[in-house]
Amino acid sequence: DVNRVEGTDWVVTAINGRPTGSSPGYFLSFARGAVSGKFGCNSFQGSFSNNGDHLFVEQLVATEMACGLPAGDFEREGLEVLGS
Repeated sequence: DVNRVEGTDWVVTAINGRPTGSSPGYFLSFARGAVSGKFGCNSFQGSFSNNGDHLFVEQLVATEMACGLPAGDFEREGLEVLGS
């Protein structure tokens, strides 16, 4: 329920149906209208809002370290999902 996202922390176990493995480097946090997280390599943050049962993530910015595989693929796909 997106109405209850505020103040929650999520462990990301899969992106686009592909398991991320047991690494602790895949997570999302929602607090005070901001989303932050990591999909295996770079940290990111942005803002979020909701409208009924839809969650909107906007203004995402991320650090830009070079990422190996599979973290680089997970990160690209995860940020695309958040941006859509």
